[in-house]
Amino acid sequence: DPDALHRVGVSVWERYTGDWLRTSVSGYWYRADRLITLAPTSDPAAVLGITYANQGEVRARAAEFEAQMRLWRGWQAAGSYAWQRAINRDTASDLPNSPRHMVKARLSLPLLGRGDVLALEGIVLGERRTLLGNRVAPAATLHATWTQPLGRSWEIVGTIRNLLDAEYVDPASSQHAQEVIPQNGRTARIGLRWKVGGR
Repeated sequence: DPDALHRVGVSVWERYTGDWLRTSVSGYWYRADRLITLAPTSDPAAVLGITYANQGEVRARAAEFEAQMRLWRGWQAAGSYAWQRAINRDTASDLPNSPRHMVKARLSLPLLGRGDVLALEGIVLGERRTLLGNRVAPAATLHATWTQPLGRSWEIVGTIRNLLDAEYVDPASSQHAQEVIPQNGRTARIGLRWKVGGR
């Protein structure tokens, strides 16, 4: 948005322990003015009466802790925790669909020694506010991805999203009739990926 004003501050601390562990702590604050938002009144001359305006102010601050580890025989692990708060300055309330807490963990391991790798990733989102001011429950999902290289530039990628078939919802936007939207259960896909400049 060219008419919005953005101000950002970031600080990062990072440390390596040998060649097997990297830890970091980061924080930021963010301020944005004159964001594009849905106008409070309809415009009969506009399509469907919907118009947008540059108004409102958002402020956010956050801290994140992260660790990455190289383990035994090619195993790798990573984990992070983020605390954040983003508020609408006009209403002094949390932004919709903005969790205060988020946890991520990832474990990857070689399988049969042909360069293929299995990665498991877990994500936990804290409760989030809807547009009506209600809260949706925290959500935890687990995903699995298998990657098999085919030469230097191609690889087969298979993914199972929401491996444990968890039931959860996300807050809807102002363009939806419902307050929350149920998310997909377990889904799977497989594809062929080309790596630009593969080595």
